[in-house]
Amino acid sequence: MRYWFFMLCLCLPLLVYGAPAEVVRPTKADWPVWPVIPTDNPLTGALASTGENLHWDAAVPTGATRLFLSNHPETITRFIPEGKLWVEEGKVGDEAVIYRLFFQHYNHVPAPIYLAVILENLADQGEVTLSGEATATRGVDYGDPERAVWAAMKRVGERNAYAELSGKLRTPLTPVTAVPKGGERVVIYWKLAPGDLLGGRMWLTVRRTAGTAPVAFRLSTVWAKSEQGLTGGLPLIPAGEHHPRGTWPVSAVALRNSATPFDLGPDEDHGRTVRAIRLCQPVYENGVKVRYTDEVIFTRTRSANSAQALANNGMYGAVVQISLCVKNSGATPARVGIYLRYPVKDLEGVYVGAATAYAFDEKAGAWKPAATKAVDLSNLTYGPVGENKDYDRWWTTAALGTYPVQPGETREIPLTLTTDGPAMLPLAIVLRKETAK
Repeated sequence: MRYWFFMLCLCLPLLVYGAPAEVVRPTKADWPVWPVIPTDNPLTGALASTGENLHWDAAVPTGATRLFLSNHPETITRFIPEGKLWVEEGKVGDEAVIYRLFFQHYNHVPAPIYLAVILENLADQGEVTLSGEATATRGVDYGDPERAVWAAMKRVGERNAYAELSGKLRTPLTPVTAVPKGGERVVIYWKLAPGDLLGGRMWLTVRRTAGTAPVAFRLSTVWAKSEQGLTGGLPLIPAGEHHPRGTWPVSAVALRNSATPFDLGPDEDHGRTVRAIRLCQPVYENGVKVRYTDEVIFTRTRSANSAQALANNGMYGAVVQISLCVKNSGATPARVGIYLRYPVKDLEGVYVGAATAYAFDEKAGAWKPAATKAVDLSNLTYGPVGENKDYDRWWTTAALGTYPVQPGETREIPLTLTTDGPAMLPLAIVLRKETAK
């Protein structure tokens, strides 16, 4: 790789450029997707809840990997100044600082633009380095003002969410060599043509390589009109209204519903018992949405620089580790099936992400991943609010798995999810009493 070195003077930072990173522009699905049940299939109606929804009784932030979310402005136009899309300042000592970075931006400028991730050393002494992996996917608006954009976002979201949970489709980054005090490096950058949508996930590790005291650093996503304009000195673009951005201390949340377990004992609706439990459910007071349910831990106030952050109500880029509590109060063996469904709502939209289902390894006595696939619960019917609002246009997955539960037994079945764009939430996890085998 060829590098150009720009030395303004000895006291200014050294910024390194290389060839722009390659981005996958998928023409066909090269990742598995969970099968879906169309709206007109009779089974869709059989998955409607026969009783009250279940609820999460515990939402626990998990791990030490930080979540860096860059999604505002999602659409970059000629009216938006060059600048930082999001910025995080931290310190690294003996222990590395690890990030899961989620980004999605769309070039609506009538010219190519550049997007980059930049690492800066803010300390008076000491050095920092960075290593990691990335999955970046490109989608294109082919001219349709709505449909093509959503199609591109769906494909990008499927691929990147699958990469997150499966560990596949990732490309190692060229490691960033030691950044001295006052220095900065372009970790990776992309050139986007007009109409290009770029979405990705990165897994980054920042380390201190020299010095006795913790080394202060800054990590940022930036956009500029030229390659030479990519610099850590750009200002932070002011916060907007809708699309989320921010940095949070964790990037995973663990959920369980032990206080309202799904009971396979009762027979409802011709022998079927069906319950749903929702993720990212809005809470309304007097007809006004005031907050989301408690599992949405990525609030604005919890983010670094809360004045400029925007709440991650969809938990985009985060990993949701779920324990579904199921019991059997009946006298005969029963099975539970687990599905995902987009709840009916007035706004026609889509849900895109990925899910990992598990199987119990009898020999090891532990749950192990059985299948990881992308999730697509849409048929690209995006339209104005209220249009055909009484028609359920959202697909349901086929069963992610079915599990036996013996009489008197309570099981906790794991399920792992992640959400990507475009996703309009909440998402319903449906538990259904199946025919015993």
